[in-house]
Amino acid sequence: MAKVDGPRKIIAQTVREQTYAQLKELIVKGHFQLNYRFDLNQLSKELGISKTPLGEAIRQLESEGLLVVKPRSGTYLNPLTLEDVTKAFEMRQVLEVGSASNVMRHITDQDLQSIRAIHRQMKELLENGQYQSIIDEFIELDKKLHMEIVGLSGLNMLSEMYDQINTLLMVSRVRKEFLPKDSEDTIHEHEAIIAALSDRDENTYRTAVQTHIQGAIQRLKTAIVD
Repeated sequence: MAKVDGPRKIIAQTVREQTYAQLKELIVKGHFQLNYRFDLNQLSKELGISKTPLGEAIRQLESEGLLVVKPRSGTYLNPLTLEDVTKAFEMRQVLEVGSASNVMRHITDQDLQSIRAIHRQMKELLENGQYQSIIDEFIELDKKLHMEIVGLSGLNMLSEMYDQINTLLMVSRVRKEFLPKDSEDTIHEHEAIIAALSDRDENTYRTAVQTHIQGAIQRLKTAIVD
């Protein structure tokens, strides 16, 4: 029998994964301006990496809808039209409503405590912070709350799809001008969702989710600055 080597140290992240994660974070947080054209030569120098892992990261971000690669033209930030974002919200609604039965079947009192804790953090941000200084963190917590609920479905593929869609929505949000009332409406809609979860009322939960997403679409339309 051939000798088997002993355990080898595991590398937590590859260069491609680190490159992808860093670029994604910069895109989501609005570091690049609309219609930004990436200089890949300069970017590889700034990151201290070769073009191979950079190209792989670019392709993954393109597949997720964050970048657009135009042949013989270059790599650009995806401008994300209102139609794109509306479709993303509609897909998110399909996933959230469609997973309702699984969520209700799996949710525990401990899960509810975790969801309520995130909700309290969001409320405290609105009550105690200057709005424009807390909006990015508020959006992050909003995503975390919904990801936690969808994760209760136990369907990993659904969670991955939801995460990708929600990333597009986060990008669209950081590019728009929102008012405190927009986030206050989000809080009220979350409260309706959490109440339905607490009661294990699937029909009310579905309605609350639909109301929340339609409200989010309307808020986005209102927030667009020409």
